[in-house]
Amino acid sequence: MELNLTTVERGGERRTDRVVKLPRGLLVGGLAEGLGQPGQPLFVGTRRLDPAAPLAGSGVRDGGVLGVGAPAESPNLLQSSVGPAPVVVELHAVSGPDAGRIWRVGPGSHEIGSDPLCSIRISGVGVPPRGLWVTVGPAGETYWHQTEPMRGKVMSRLIGPPEDDAATSAIRVDDAENPDAFAPSPAADPGEVPVGQVNEWPPEEDLSVGSVLLRCSGSLEPVAAIRAADDGFGLD
Repeated sequence: MELNLTTVERGGERRTDRVVKLPRGLLVGGLAEGLGQPGQPLFVGTRRLDPAAPLAGSGVRDGGVLGVGAPAESPNLLQSSVGPAPVVVELHAVSGPDAGRIWRVGPGSHEIGSDPLCSIRISGVGVPPRGLWVTVGPAGETYWHQTEPMRGKVMSRLIGPPEDDAATSAIRVDDAENPDAFAPSPAADPGEVPVGQVNEWPPEEDLSVGSVLLRCSGSLEPVAAIRAADDGFGLD
């Protein structure tokens, strides 16, 4: 079978997307050899895999991230309470170097920035090192604010399609009976806000942090149970 993987080497400096062909009964150590890294430990999250264990059922998933030589991800600095999971929101990086990454955030205030000590660490042009905070309430309500002036721009953007260009305008067909039925609703930039001002972060808005766009999911509740697939590499 084939497995889509992202391997991370050198403490996150090198990320490579791969399609790996897996023979039946392959061991974890055999995968390291196939990646050209014989003897190197492999990590799923912060967990080091046993090189003598079967790869199926090891936690390596199709579409997953695999650390080579060291864990792929930085330690999770988001604090969570003991006991039943609280209502949380998800923050999605929808553009920038971290596009596709998701942070599950519980109630409390969490710092966003490029500094290694930030709970939500992002990278990109114009991303401030510190001073940008997201606060989640007990029911999943979400807010953001700045505690200091930013070198790069931080602003809220309404989610919507871009304005029509010449090609789009040329092929758009107007409805004579309902002229406003398909009127475009382009994205808007409400603009930058003063330091210290607390701003609501609804699901229909993105937070632009330098070259990175962050999207808030709104409050989440678990809605489905999942289990490991019979082949040991997927989820059902």
